[in-house]
Amino acid sequence: MVTTSESSLRLVIDGGKSKTHAAIIDEDGVELARSTGPGLAIIETPGGLGEVTDSLRETIAGLGAQRSFHTACIGLNGVLRAGPKPTALALEALQEVCESRRYIVTSDVVTSYLGALGISPGVVIAAGTGSVILALGEDGLPHPVDGSGPLCGDRGSGYDIGRRGLDSALRVADGMQGSDLILAQVEKSFGGVSGALSAMYTSQNPAKVIASFSRGVAAAAALGDETAVAIWDNAARDLAEGAVAAARAAGLLDTPFTVATAGGLFGAGAVLWDSLARELSERAPMATLRQGEGDALLGATRLALSEEPILTEVSTWADLGSTGHRGGERG
Repeated sequence: MVTTSESSLRLVIDGGKSKTHAAIIDEDGVELARSTGPGLAIIETPGGLGEVTDSLRETIAGLGAQRSFHTACIGLNGVLRAGPKPTALALEALQEVCESRRYIVTSDVVTSYLGALGISPGVVIAAGTGSVILALGEDGLPHPVDGSGPLCGDRGSGYDIGRRGLDSALRVADGMQGSDLILAQVEKSFGGVSGALSAMYTSQNPAKVIASFSRGVAAAAALGDETAVAIWDNAARDLAEGAVAAARAAGLLDTPFTVATAGGLFGAGAVLWDSLARELSERAPMATLRQGEGDALLGATRLALSEEPILTEVSTWADLGSTGHRGGERG
């Protein structure tokens, strides 16, 4: 194994709620190894540091024996708007699982943005299990919207859609008004209401379980179920409203700007895309909606290859040099 001072390799990590993706790249950005592991808990929750550390260790193990890097960069959920403590905990977890001359900790929406648009001005809507939106203005300053987690945020996310769908199904099961077609999807996905409840309340990652049912809501929408279609329309409306709010804060609304998408939720296709395009055109006529250029792992790669710290308002850079002791932190 090469030593820290000799290594020119970068470790880049996209830590989502449902899955963690990691890769080793060289100084030219060429990918040498890639692995996928379990999603990351919110690091500030009780036991969160240990869970995140274990998940990272499992994911990195899939990359081979290399544990020494020039730069280790992670984008993860739960650090954008929660203050300095979760960032410090994430840095601690990263230092526990690898040795590096430089560590970079940021939000997964920052890496999603960099993967989708680079450092160009615009808006990125990142939606998967959770949701968060980020705009960069012409001045390069970031303006986030949402990213508040499933308890009080994640509007328009897979979790939000899945929860609304499950609520409708449970209403029917209780003899109230709801969607029979969505209830049928619960039976198909979980074996019935009791199976759904068991899956949610026994899971270490209940948000992931609930978000997974967004596929069931999409299936019901494809069959023409009005409740399911309305749930997806509501999600598109929330995402569009958030994108416009971010664009307004960044001073983009009066000139043509790009809104790019990132995250697994957009794999649902037309049921989300068509509604989102319609909502955006009504709220921000100057916006152009398109798919992002690349994913969050590409964004982490771009961050890790940067010679100088960028986006320091929403990222922390810790330079340890060749000593292995923490040097100056920026961010």
